Amino acid sequence: RAPAGSPLPRRAGSVAAFSLALVLALAPTTWLNTVTHDEPALVSHNSGLNFYLGNNLEWRKTMFLRPGLPFRKLVLEADPSTRGAAERNDYWWRRARDELSAHPLAWLSILGTKAVWSVNNTEIPRNEDYRCRTRAGPLAWLGRLPMRYGFVFPFAVCGAVLLGRRAGPSRLVPLSWLFLHLPLVFFLVADRYRLATWPVLSLAAAIGLAGMVNALRRRRSRPKIGWLWLLLVIPLPFLTLDSATALDPAWCVHVDGNLALMDGDSESAEGFYRQALALDPDDWGARDFLARTVARNGDLDQAVALMEPLITWFPDHYPSLYFLARTEERRGRLDRAADLMGRAFAVPGKRTNTGVRYVRLLVRAGRRSEARAVLASHPELQGNPRLKGALE
Repeated sequence: RAPAGSPLPRRAGSVAAFSLALVLALAPTTWLNTVTHDEPALVSHNSGLNFYLGNNLEWRKTMFLRPGLPFRKLVLEADPSTRGAAERNDYWWRRARDELSAHPLAWLSILGTKAVWSVNNTEIPRNEDYRCRTRAGPLAWLGRLPMRYGFVFPFAVCGAVLLGRRAGPSRLVPLSWLFLHLPLVFFLVADRYRLATWPVLSLAAAIGLAGMVNALRRRRSRPKIGWLWLLLVIPLPFLTLDSATALDPAWCVHVDGNLALMDGDSESAEGFYRQALALDPDDWGARDFLARTVARNGDLDQAVALMEPLITWFPDHYPSLYFLARTEERRGRLDRAADLMGRAFAVPGKRTNTGVRYVRLLVRAGRRSEARAVLASHPELQGNPRLKGALE
């Protein structure tokens, strides 16, 4: 037990301990960002891109881009081969600012829509849609639990009002909830980001429920007028949302294919990817995985047929170009393989090995003059031991 006296020394010690813990937690990342990456920042972040995804005129499309080729295609618009991390961050901030400054009313509409979405009972998907796992199978029981956001939110609002009326540190609870929730409105609305608010939300909901129970026990003949506005909060989480937030069966099947592939079950993965493509012909990720799966199973013709539309849609995607070039080489179509390898070599980045394969394919296809021109214009390939004697 601390001795009686002024609380100031004890408070100063607590502040000092908290400050030391904060410094120790932030020091490693801050050091790496400042010294190694030459970008002074307390924590690593991708705020520029995340801000753009939820704040542009086509935000309903960009905000729901999942990991894979569509997202990669957007990321490459920042020219990562010529811009560092800080420069890419600035690029996305400027792009969002320039686009929205010309349409201020549209931005207000975007923020208002995201504010409504952010408190909706529907799970807003981002990289993953957990509804795929809870609609069937061993995790289905989670989807039947009554503790959903829409049922907790009204009680939490009541609790926040009660805490806000109190004096002292308890007023910080609603404020902390607000600050944790605001990024959903200003950046991206997603259940995975809303997860950070759940501890504070649950605390406020418990206090709100207790306050309602106490009010009922006192048997007041009628509630105070000031509480009636809370009736407007109850239907807010249950408003109908845009179809963009609906469960996408094609994506659920796509994820099933990914899981099967991770388990080494290529036969099941192939079936899932085919089903995903049938449900959504524009699922480029499923098309890519399916092409690679059938190629491993020896069906090179089908692999090429699947991959051709993908490189038409994404003409500078290096992995797809390289894969298609190697597949055409295995089919004996050396001219086509060389052309595709040349396109892969032209994609910005360190491509020495790809350049070596490109030159060797040109030689095998009888296009020696082109091979010499490639070597002359790329000093990094000259003297490579793998090309020794290739043009002799």
